[in-house]
Amino acid sequence: MEERLRQLIVQVKSNVGLRGYDEQTTKQVLILRILDVLGWNIFDLLDIQPEYLVDPKNNNEKVDYALLKDSRQMLFIEAKAVGIDLEDHEEQICRYCFRNDVNIGILTNGVDWWFYLPRAQGSWYERKFYSINLIEQDINEVVPKFISFLSKQNVIDGKSYESAKEIHERGRSAGMIKDSLPKAWNSLILSEDEKILELLNDKLEKISGYRAEPEVLAEFLHGNVNRLSVGNEGALPTKYKTEDGADHLKTPKNISYTRTGYTGKRIISFELVGKKYDVRSWQELLLITCKTISALQGKDFEKVLVLRARRPYFTKNETELRIPKKIPGSDIFVETHLNANSIVDRCYDMLGLFGYKREDLNIRTN
Repeated sequence: MEERLRQLIVQVKSNVGLRGYDEQTTKQVLILRILDVLGWNIFDLLDIQPEYLVDPKNNNEKVDYALLKDSRQMLFIEAKAVGIDLEDHEEQICRYCFRNDVNIGILTNGVDWWFYLPRAQGSWYERKFYSINLIEQDINEVVPKFISFLSKQNVIDGKSYESAKEIHERGRSAGMIKDSLPKAWNSLILSEDEKILELLNDKLEKISGYRAEPEVLAEFLHGNVNRLSVGNEGALPTKYKTEDGADHLKTPKNISYTRTGYTGKRIISFELVGKKYDVRSWQELLLITCKTISALQGKDFEKVLVLRARRPYFTKNETELRIPKKIPGSDIFVETHLNANSIVDRCYDMLGLFGYKREDLNIRTN
């Protein structure tokens, strides 16, 4: 079980098309496959009951999956599409569980898995005892937690519930929080997270009256990461090159974040599905990729509208974007107010969404 789960998570980490999954695809390709590996018979309604009615008086109140339905160990899973913000649905899963006297509830978009003790004290947020992110977290941390909380045998034996209560109490302790804060802070700094860049820009505007380009902010974080990182886990990743010549970061043992680094680099050219383009800016990479994929996909290009975080990256309403550019041949606008790493990520998202390989885009920098 452990090795199969490890292999599945490796596949998820390398899947560039994840952001394009709708809810049904998320369930089929991610959630049910994980449950299958964890010992659940996905074809047996005694194991997994889909669309379980949580309120007999309301046919619209259904949870996506009830595991071991109508038993003392029953567990609820509420599923959303990849990329959906789970914060908007915390009350829903906890309310479903509380109403049915369910010990453990899970809210997931296939990549993020949030685990709850619905009958614990406090707000819905405080009842969350653990969270897993298949992309960012270390496999060595993720695998044992999945098995502990969600393997069929542990759920049947009641060990999942006992482990959940122990983790919940330990997680609320000051020591655990103190130990984890440096890791959380360093991860935010190293990732050049868009939300961090936005907060930094807002503060810059209040102080100076000006807003900076995202790449300027990213370079600031990149150039000061030694001073901004904290704790023993603040040791910086070291760069290494893969066979294709791309720069990567090798992270220290206690930091699970890894990425391709384009911050501070100037793009010279790129090849997209066999054709070379000479460019002067990262925005050109984004716009040419959008134009090319749009021409190749025709009406199907509208699928890019599912690629979003808290804000959309693609939309038909340009007022939703900071600096929108219309994609030729379509009625869709793309956000161009992005740093280099975010632009490259959006290009790979598009490729994966339409079935292209990561190797179909090759970027040359200096």
